[in-house]
Amino acid sequence: MVNFLLRLMESGILLNIFLGSLALSVVHFLIPNHWMPIVVMARSERWDQGRSLRIAALAGFSHTASSIIIGVAVGALGLKLTEVSKTAMELVAPVIFLIFGIMYILAGIRDNIRDHKHRHIHLEEATKKKTRAAVTAIVIAMFFSPCMEIDTYFFNASLAGWQGILIVLVTYLLVTVAGIIFMVRLGLKGVEAVKLQFLEQYEKHIMGFILILMALTFYVFLH
Repeated sequence: MVNFLLRLMESGILLNIFLGSLALSVVHFLIPNHWMPIVVMARSERWDQGRSLRIAALAGFSHTASSIIIGVAVGALGLKLTEVSKTAMELVAPVIFLIFGIMYILAGIRDNIRDHKHRHIHLEEATKKKTRAAVTAIVIAMFFSPCMEIDTYFFNASLAGWQGILIVLVTYLLVTVAGIIFMVRLGLKGVEAVKLQFLEQYEKHIMGFILILMALTFYVFLH
């Protein structure tokens, strides 16, 4: 573990991959509709904190699982392309970040103009169902709403081989699940989510800017 951390600090590209995946993961779990439905359900069903946090962990793992499955497949594709031409991939990777970053910003502007809701499934209606059915609904809904921003990142992380893909996978999994659990705990203690609503409204803008920043840093480290 210590040797891995030392290699991470010594390698500019690995450090860049880690910091980028960390930033995307933190912004992602802060969005209220990833954890607020669980808080609402817990209060409605009068669950104790332990049960609420276990369900939060289950929902978090479900949400990250689909993203990781897609991400690893995308990363494997990136590895194949790297084997064909590493030079071409080094040119393409930052451009992909840049393109997707701009696309996310434009999509966010479009959604704000249309007053469009966040693409993740809103689950407040689940609180009206029986506990088991509601929990099942949350877990399934979270599974079928993968984070496409992090999946894009898997592709670029493949430039560092499976080590880069593993860094994104572990960082995204641990930070997202731990973050959702943490936010549910805060929610149960009565912390208001209103101040975080802007993250839901401007998520795509923020993700877009992060991807553009990663494009610039990738270009610096690769050249």
